[in-house]
Amino acid sequence: MRLIRHLCTLFFLTVLFSGCSKPDTPLTEEQKVVNNLTGIGNRYWHLKNLYINNAEQVLTTDQMRYTKTYTITESTSGTFTNSDGYAGTWELRGTMSLIEMITNIPTGPVTIMYQVDEITDNKLSITYKTNSIPFKEVYYAY
Repeated sequence: MRLIRHLCTLFFLTVLFSGCSKPDTPLTEEQKVVNNLTGIGNRYWHLKNLYINNAEQVLTTDQMRYTKTYTITESTSGTFTNSDGYAGTWELRGTMSLIEMITNIPTGPVTIMYQVDEITDNKLSITYKTNSIPFKEVYYAY
């Protein structure tokens, strides 16, 4: 009899506390993009394709080895490094605008404004313009 009372009490408490748990808060669209960009803290991206003025370029040996690593430090921003030795900060504005500021250049910081064309957990396609010429970089994560 005593065992049955304990089991009933345990069952009641289990039902009570399971009903009081908070529901998971859905991620915003920006948070989904950041999660794809940085994974669970940082993500390593490898250049796969480069287009200049909509024409695909044959990658040089150095370009075939080119990588970027994005690390999250705030909800929509963080730091990055690339295989050329550059480092800096990044910020996501909305879901389509990625801004990088390279901070370790002796002549001063350089800002690059990317449009995010596509992002998943293993593909990143971004576009920017230099002298009105569009550049598109396609990366794969691994």
